[in-house]
Amino acid sequence: MAGKIKNPLPTTNTGISIITEIETLAYPLLTKKDEMQIKSIFENITIIPISDDIKEQTIIYRKQHKIKLPDAIICATCYVMGATLLTCDKQLLKLKNITHQKIELIS
Repeated sequence: MAGKIKNPLPTTNTGISIITEIETLAYPLLTKKDEMQIKSIFENITIIPISDDIKEQTIIYRKQHKIKLPDAIICATCYVMGATLLTCDKQLLKLKNITHQKIELIS
């Protein structure tokens, strides 16, 4: 059960950064079945590309918070879109200028 989400994620107005899509599908231990299930879920979610505004905000996040590039892109996407970041990453939960919600995992 490790790594499973404790509570269901929202099912409406849900989107993800293209970086989240790439990172998820590039996971090395992903089985073909898992990949097909994830792609099926992603078909019903808005995938947000990197716009110029997201690019500029990513640069700001990298400089100000010294976070990894993928995390900076994901946070910038939330900021630009006015969205809530759903995460279990403690470092990202410390960011002050975006709305975030902690995701609880079953340990």
